[in-house]
Amino acid sequence: MGKKSQTSTPADFNEAAWVFANKNRLKGFLRRLSVSDLEKAKDAIEQVLDEQRQLEHQRLQEAERRKQKLQQIQAVMAQEGIQAEDLLAALNTPRKRGRPPKARALSPSLSQSMT
Repeated sequence: MGKKSQTSTPADFNEAAWVFANKNRLKGFLRRLSVSDLEKAKDAIEQVLDEQRQLEHQRLQEAERRKQKLQQIQAVMAQEGIQAEDLLAALNTPRKRGRPPKARALSPSLSQSMT
């Protein structure tokens, strides 16, 4: 008999989500595992939870820093008498374009076929 594939598929994920969504199904599934396997799973879950908590904490800190920066910018703009519309208008000004490209002459074979 062949080995079962180590990669998970969407069907595997759906099955796992189905098992974890209900306490009784989870208990039934976990009864098949040894205590050492359960300890390993617990350690892995705790590690993933810690990583997720750190990421969430970093995301919240970054959002707070961004909020503070925006408040600082708004305060400076208010001191200088600058409105947000002024900035938008300055950003939307059309740029000067350079000289338009020269018209290319058609090759003699193309110009004859067009007439």
